[in-house]
Amino acid sequence: MYICSASIGSYCTSSDVTNIQIQYPLSLNITVNDTSEAVELICRVVDGYPTNFTMSNWTHYIDGQFVRELEGVVTEDRTALVLNNTKLNEGTYVCNASNGIKDFRGSVYQTDVTYINIEAPPLALDDGQVIDVRVQNKVEIKAPFIISGDVYNTTWYQQQVNSLNKTAISVDTTSEHGIRPVNIYGTVINKHVTIISGIVTISEMVDITVTVTVCTQYGCTDSYQHVTDLTASRATQGPEINIGLISGVIVSIVLILVVSFIIFMVVRKKRQPNQESLTYSGLQIGTGEGRLESTYDGLRTYVNVQHPPGDHGLDNTSSNEPPVSGVANTSGDDPPVSGEVLNNPTSIHLI
Repeated sequence: MYICSASIGSYCTSSDVTNIQIQYPLSLNITVNDTSEAVELICRVVDGYPTNFTMSNWTHYIDGQFVRELEGVVTEDRTALVLNNTKLNEGTYVCNASNGIKDFRGSVYQTDVTYINIEAPPLALDDGQVIDVRVQNKVEIKAPFIISGDVYNTTWYQQQVNSLNKTAISVDTTSEHGIRPVNIYGTVINKHVTIISGIVTISEMVDITVTVTVCTQYGCTDSYQHVTDLTASRATQGPEINIGLISGVIVSIVLILVVSFIIFMVVRKKRQPNQESLTYSGLQIGTGEGRLESTYDGLRTYVNVQHPPGDHGLDNTSSNEPPVSGVANTSGDDPPVSGEVLNNPTSIHLI
């Protein structure tokens, strides 16, 4: 920009002209060159002053979440980035450059942004599931994919481990869509995935590899799932042992034995005769008098019994009869023991 400082009505000379250059931030533009094998991003500086500038690394985002930084190839007024044609490289890419002049937002770094939707063969994830459904020799396999476009066909193959022969098998296939955490370049991103499922009949081979091949208009991709015939494995290992159940049975048996022993000791104690009790060897009482032969603490004792007048003898009668008194003569030198014989012939009380 040139400015003349001459007054009105006069002419400007070369000495009266001042050259003023206005500084302003950069303007960037990203172009995309897509081939069947790669995607090329080119970020070019189209405007800005001063013209010397600094290009920063590219940044990659997926659904607004930062994934990684990528260094481009810088030449003159541009930086270029080449990406492989894989679904992992989808997302938003940001180009950054600066000439030191702030924009209207107050930032010295200016950017341009583009979104890349890569049309590539399905991407097989490595977290497939083999679910043992325990129905004869059948297992359910779930193979997750990240897929662009529609699925044309799905083919299943069975292959024995360490074998090159692959056999096509017939499987009823279903698919479902969902969101699953996917590790993309070290960052876990929740991605939309397609899960291909099917129930596979295992042959007599114990270890096999089942291959699920999914094809779209952009190509085909294989997912490999290793399957072990769990039924055959259990047959060689024998029946499962429930340790918890066995432990419970053992504890119950021990408790029963302890309780039974306690009950036995209590009953035995009750049945054991009192050593201080009086036992008798016989009772023969006639009319008017009688004799009781008994043993007390190993001492043989004879008790002469005399009935009260009017009594006709004691013959295991009821306990309503009055007691019969008498004198006991011992076989030792001890003095006589006085006492009474109750009408119940099994008891005698010494005084």
